This record gives sequence, structure tokens and C-alpha cells, in this order.
Amino acid sequence: MTEISNIRSYRLQSIGTSNLALPAFLAKLKAAQTHLLIDLRSRPQSRWFPHFNQRSLRSALESNEISYLWMGDLLGGFQEGFKKFEEYMAADPQGRFTSGIAKLLKILKDAAGPVAIMCSERDVNKCHRKAILEYVLQKTPTAKRIEVTYL
Repeated sequence: MTEISNIRSYRLQSIGTSNLALPAFLAKLKAAQTHLLIDLRSRPQSRWFPHFNQRSLRSALESNEISYLWMGDLLGGFQEGFKKFEEYMAADPQGRFTSGIAKLLKILKDAAGPVAIMCSERDVNKCHRKAILEYVLQKTPTAKRIEVTYL
């Protein structure tokens, strides 16, 4: 008799705040059953959309039973001393990028539900989230078990 192993997949979501109203943003996350939102903005604030400032966003998420974590220090799109995020990835100063990826993968593994990574850019193709997702899907041991959804 052959035993079938139940290999768990990890659900990673990508979302950009853009100019969304808070109810629309929350509705997307709730519809996708997001468990945790990881904020990848280097500076977790918005001059034009105050509901996306870190304190306001965290409060709104927690009121909707979605956890919040800021990781812009490790995986934020604007890293001091680098013009492009890809340069930061390649240089990996003090192992910060690889540390951020390792932390993200551990969070995915331990999460009770889908995990979303967020930045302010609506279009993932114009955002550093794309580089992070490509790295995770191409260069990590768990890549084949990660399902990515774009919200």
C-alpha cells in the first residue's frame, strides 16, 4: 500500500494600495481570505491617502481580523544607497535581502491562511513586489509549493 503525503501549499498574495478607498481595499483582502498583510513599503505612510498610514492601516486590518507586519526595512522598494531594488537584491548588504526572504518564507510556512505582500504601486509589473515574487518562485526550495494570487 502506497502512502500519499499531504504536501501543503503556501498561498502568497500581492496587492497594491494605489488610490483605493479603504473599504474597497479591505473587501479585496477579505474576499481573498487574507490572514496576514505584510507591508513592504520602505516608508509606511501615504501623504494622499491617510488610511494607508501604518497606524491607521494596522487598526483597520486588525478590526477586520487581518494581522499586519511591516517588513519595509528588509524588503522595501527604496533601500538607501541603491537606485533600483534589483541592485539591492544583488548586493544583499549584510544579508538583509536574503534575511527578508527567509523571514517571508517562514511566515508563509507558519501562517494559518493566505499571506499578502503589499506596496503602494497598483501594477505589480511596475513594483518591486514583482522582483520579490520572481525570486521566491524561482530561487527558493519551496517555490513549487507557493501559489501566488494577484489581488
